This record gives sequence, C-alpha cells and structure tokens, in this order.
Amino acid sequence: MTNDAREAARYLCELLGRPGPYRRQWQARATRLRGDEINHRAVCRVLAPVVWADGLDIPEDSLKDRVARALRGEVLSPQTLTWFVDAFGFRRDEAETLWALLLGAVPRSRVVAGRARAPKGSPEGSGPERYRSVTVYETHRIGPDGRPREHVTSQVVEALVDGLDVVRYRFDTTDVEIEVLRGGTLSPLYRLDDHFHAVDIHLRRTLAAGETASVEYRTSFRYREPPPRVYRRAVFGRLESLRMQVEFDQALVPGKVWWAEWDDLEGDPTSLEPVELDDELSVQRFVSVMERAIVGFTWDW
Repeated sequence: MTNDAREAARYLCELLGRPGPYRRQWQARATRLRGDEINHRAVCRVLAPVVWADGLDIPEDSLKDRVARALRGEVLSPQTLTWFVDAFGFRRDEAETLWALLLGAVPRSRVVAGRARAPKGSPEGSGPERYRSVTVYETHRIGPDGRPREHVTSQVVEALVDGLDVVRYRFDTTDVEIEVLRGGTLSPLYRLDDHFHAVDIHLRRTLAAGETASVEYRTSFRYREPPPRVYRRAVFGRLESLRMQVEFDQALVPGKVWWAEWDDLEGDPTSLEPVELDDELSVQRFVSVMERAIVGFTWDW
C-alpha cells in the first residue's frame, strides 16, 4: 500500500474507533468486544448490505479479509473506501478527507476556478445536474513512441436526484476503445456534438439522492498520427477532488513538462507552470475543487 493509502486507512480507523455513531454501528453487530479494538467481522457486517446491493456476491469471510487488510493499512482500494463511506454514512467533510488522503491530496491541494465555457451546442449546462463527482483519479500513460497508450480513470459519483443509473464519459476522439473495469456496463459510443463523443456507464445499481457509486474504466488509444502533446480535463460545472497523473516511458523522456490552464478548448494555454518528473518518470497534480476550468499537462520532447 502507498503512503497515501496508509494515511487514509489510519484516519478510517480513527473515525471507527472514536466514541460516537460510527463506533456504535459496528459494536452493535459484534458478538465479542475487546477493549477499544475494532472488530473486523462486525465492521464487515455493517458493509455487507452495501456490497450486496452493488450486485457483488462476496462471502462474508472474504469480505472480512478485505476489511481487515484495509484497516491494517495493507490494501485500501477506491471501491472498498466507497463501501465504508456509504455504509457508515460519514459526514461530507470526513468523507472528503478520506478521499483526499487516499488520492494523495497533501500537499498539492488547490482550488482552480476559471472562466471556461462549454462549446456552443454542447449538452453541458442544458439541464439540471443528476450527479456530481466526489473524486476523479486519472492516470494517462504515454508509450515508447510518444503516443498515448492508455488512460485509467477511477471515479466516485454522488447522486443528486433519485433514480440515477447512468454516468456519462465524454472524449474528443473516436480513436479509442473503452472498457469498464469495475462498477457498471458500457453503452455503444455515440456523438454528443461537434467536439465530443461519449459512452454511458450503466451503474450496477440505481442510486437514490445522496448515495454514491464507484466506477473504474480504461481508455485504450489507437492514434494513427501523434496527437498534440497535451493531456487535460475540461470542467464546465464543478468537480471536487481531481488527481491527474501522466506516466512516460523510459524509451522517450520529455525534455520539459508544464502544468497548464486554458480558457477554451481551441486556444493556447493561459498559464504554464514548469513541473519536474519524479523518479518513476511521472508527473501529477491534485486539485481539491475545480469549477469552469480546463487544466492539464503539456510537454516537449
């Protein structure tokens, strides 16, 4: 487990162990209590209805092992954290702290608010929002030929209305293949407007307002020609807890990399901030709140 995940696990144990409603929930399901020690099987019994409502047939013993690994700081995945948040009903600030720790928010947390507007004719802003993103964690991998190889997204969404069963994923090219790794099933690709295409991810269960779900999907690229040396995300409404990471291949290392912001999809960046590659030839940035903005990385070979 990464240091970020260990910190999230530590805070999770703190929430479950301190006197209060979360501790009472698992204590009420425990057959035996040992002082202040968190009973993993009792915690498992709190999580089980949420897990099974997701359509996952995980035996109680297997779920207990997963809970134990999470609380011991060994393995804590976004899916497992979603179960904890849903089952125990953590306050919003507590849940966002957990996600920020898991996704490595500290110390790169920042707010980005811009003036970006959706392209003319875009469906963005055409109706009331049905869900919001609690976290988006994206890893963009560049191959040895300098072309994007794949893009993995882990996303947690919260329903703003009853009956939410679809999350939309949009992109600006058709040279892709999309695969849902966890949390739903995929629709055929369709065209949104002059700028974007999209697919719908049908969730495993229908959400009521306030409930959350976790999805993970992979985008594989098949560019015939090298695309622009840019990886960015456009948000024309509001998004919380975004982490963007680009991984480069050791066969082709960029000479310079910048964190950039744009006012629109067609223009040049309005700001450029040089960033350094880490020891694993990657760069990353965490944004705690993003509103009407376009941000990302650009680089030169």
